Amino acid sequence: PLISSSSSVFSGMQQKRRLVEKEENTKAYAYRVAYTALPKKCAGESDTDYYLRFFGKYDSTWNEAKRNELYLRILIQYKGESVANYVKRIDYLFDNVYPQLDIRTKKLAINLLDHYYREKYARLEKETEEKWFTRVLTKKSGESPTNYKARVSCLQAILTDVKWGRVV
Repeated sequence: PLISSSSSVFSGMQQKRRLVEKEENTKAYAYRVAYTALPKKCAGESDTDYYLRFFGKYDSTWNEAKRNELYLRILIQYKGESVANYVKRIDYLFDNVYPQLDIRTKKLAINLLDHYYREKYARLEKETEEKWFTRVLTKKSGESPTNYKARVSCLQAILTDVKWGRVV
């Protein structure tokens, strides 16, 4: 009885440790460049069909672990994928293929979004700080006030080196 009880405690501790390690490694995973490239697009294949072929269809019955696996596959930068194509792909996927899964403004997903936000909102060459603030803080066409506030909140949480207090 003592052995089985201690083994279940040990098993529980291992499980908790794995969850903590997974949370800590999520950010690192999202920054990692995949060892594989995205597959080639077939002739005549639409962008949506292409991405569904690679990432698969979303099933609303999926549990959180399965959804998180899809998020990780979406948010990783693939081998040979330029930064511009990486950002464009993620925007396309959440705008057109998986709108019901859009986490781009979810503060709970900061670890996953870190790389995406840093690339999408990076300061352009020769862009002044004032022009950068104008570009990233302008409300996008069709963006609701709620989503705008959430996006800016994510920006502030991720880009901690920016002096947000200087924004008027």
